[in-house]
Amino acid sequence: MAADIFTVTYLILGGLYPREKNTTCWGRVSDDTLARYAPDGAFAFIRSDKGGVTYIDGEVLSVDRLVLLGKLMLAEKIVADGAVYAVRIKDTRLWAPYYLIDRVVTTSR
Repeated sequence: MAADIFTVTYLILGGLYPREKNTTCWGRVSDDTLARYAPDGAFAFIRSDKGGVTYIDGEVLSVDRLVLLGKLMLAEKIVADGAVYAVRIKDTRLWAPYYLIDRVVTTSR
């Protein structure tokens, strides 16, 4: 029986670009488990065996909702990036485009 080995890249806020921390995992590990044991300050992670970004405790809003909230400039930037949703990064006022292959995982921490 071959073990599934994959790399998880955690994205951590800091500086102009997020810092990255790579971890190698084996077996079948759920996104919930990876989010629960994420390093402090991590807001998202990318798995090498799946596509997209998984945001930890993010809040997803549609472009229409952003317009209703008066965030027109943010809505325009999200549409310019080719997305129809935006995700608010946990515990910050920062936003990122949210694509159809992305996911959000909610943790208790």
